[in-house]
Parts: sequence; C-alpha cells; structure tokens
Amino acid sequence: MSDLAVSVIVLTFHSRRTIDACLDALAPQVAEVGGELVVADNGSTDGTVEHVRGRGDARVLAFGENLGFAGGCNRAVAATASPVVVLVNPDAVLAPGGLARLVAAVRSRPRIGLLGARAVHADGRYDERCVLGLPNLSGAVAFATLLDVPLRRRVPTLVGHGPVELAAGAGVRRVPAVSGAVLAVRREAWEQLGGFDEAFFLYGEDVDLAARAARHGRPTAVHTDVDYTHVGAASSSDPLRRDVLLFRGKAQLYRTHLGPLLGPLAVALLVVGAAVRGRIGRLLPGRRRAAANWQALFEHRRAWTGGHPTVGDRTAAELTAARAAAA
Repeated sequence: MSDLAVSVIVLTFHSRRTIDACLDALAPQVAEVGGELVVADNGSTDGTVEHVRGRGDARVLAFGENLGFAGGCNRAVAATASPVVVLVNPDAVLAPGGLARLVAAVRSRPRIGLLGARAVHADGRYDERCVLGLPNLSGAVAFATLLDVPLRRRVPTLVGHGPVELAAGAGVRRVPAVSGAVLAVRREAWEQLGGFDEAFFLYGEDVDLAARAARHGRPTAVHTDVDYTHVGAASSSDPLRRDVLLFRGKAQLYRTHLGPLLGPLAVALLVVGAAVRGRIGRLLPGRRRAAANWQALFEHRRAWTGGHPTVGDRTAAELTAARAAAA
C-alpha cells in the first residue's frame, strides 16, 4: 500500500479549455494532504496532454484511445495504490479545503461506499445534479406522464431523483447516489465492487456503482461541507450527441437493474416521455428549442434505447448515418 494519503485522478478528454481551473484548485490541496495528482487522458487531440505535462504538477497517464469514462477511471485507479481515491471531472473546481474533508470523512467511515460533494452554481446556489436517484419503474412512469416535474420536490426517490435542495453545513448525509464529477472512495470498497462497470461508456456508471455498493451494505453519501462547481458535458460540442449518451446511460441502468421484463418497459416509457415533451413543448411559448431537442432525441431513439454499445463509442457514426437517411 502506498504511503500517500490519497490519489486524486482527473480523467480528461479534449479538456484543454477547462483543465487549468480544475488543476489550479486541486494541486495545492493535494500537496496539503500528502497525496498525488494524476491526470489520465482518453486520447485527446486538442493538446490536453502536452499542456498538462508542461504544467508539471500532475503525473500524466496517456491512454491514446477513448476508453470511456468507466474504462478510463478503472485503468487510472489500477495505476495508483493510495488507500483513498478521489475522482474529479476536468470541468469541476473543488473549493479550498474540500479534499481534506473528503479524505477525512472516508477514512473515518470504513463502511461507507461512495462519498460525493455538494455542487453549486457560479452564484452559490445548490446544483441538484450532484445527487442522483436509483433506477426504478415509478421514475420511468413519472417521466412518461410528465409527473416527474412536480414530484421531484415532494418525493424525489419515487421518480428516481435525489433531493432538489441540499443545505450546506449538514456534514455527511446519506443519499441514493452521487455524481461521479467529484467522487471519493476507499480503495478496498472500490476493489470489492470491481470499480465502474465498463458496459457504461459514459453516463450512468456512477448510479450503477452506488446501486451495487448498496447491495454490498455500503451506503452512498454526500459531504455537504465540500462544495464544487461543475460545467458539465464540457467535452461534448454536439447537444444531440450528449443527449443520446445520457439516455443510453439511463437505458443501460434500467436494463441492468430492473431485469428482463421491467427494464425494457422502463426504456419504452423513456421513449414515450421524449415524444410527449417534443409534442407538448412546441405548443408552449419559450419552449420550442427544448421541444426540438426532445423531438430529435425521440427520432434518434434507436441510437440509445439499447443502452451503450458493447464495443467502443459509435455515437457519432450512428447519428451521421441517421441524419443522412433522414435527408
């Protein structure tokens, strides 16, 4: 086992635009706790690797290909040996003192599975994307019927969502699942769970890991005294591609955790929900752009209803072919 307290891993993919803010926040905190800072790159072609090497404050692992978020994180964690691992997205900026709090909390709670942090917007408001729900059929029904919107605040777990309000200063609080944007875990727990399931190329792997951790008696929590800001989807310039990947993750979660009967039913309800939002949104002032996005997602449903491909990321090729066929 390493003498280092923690290995902080940042997985990059075309992250040149955001990586400096991320590393500027992390480097002094890693030094403070006696850890190592590792940047693992998934085949960027925008100069990310060369730029990080030039900074000199992180160990660089250049994989030379896009292994997906799950695959890249798994390989990076395997290349480290610290008792605590913290994964940080390259477009996330951790507030000062946050890393020390995460490491201390994980060390003092040996049975905890995953520990996330509290995301905030630039103006300090809570960003609800950091706490997630577990996949359930009621959530798919609510999405298809638009009931997920009013029910998110009243019964978030019923609709497969985490709390939409999370006050700071409450210490470590249990939640169903947390975003992988900032994720701390004891190495023994990571190895017990087998890391991320690489069937999840991008999106959904964090919720899947939380679900599996719960089955092993390892709860997931969020540290409300640790804040970070997160741009989200910074490496994707195509909104449709991003949405297809996101819904692939949702479909993969349903198929993986709801079984051979309820899983496909839940995925079908996702399709219904996308279609309904596309149709209704066109009738509402100010919602036409969002409606167009939902309609596009519905029209390209064959690219995501089966979940993630088993080999590589074929999203771009699939969308190109679909658009050509529709032209």
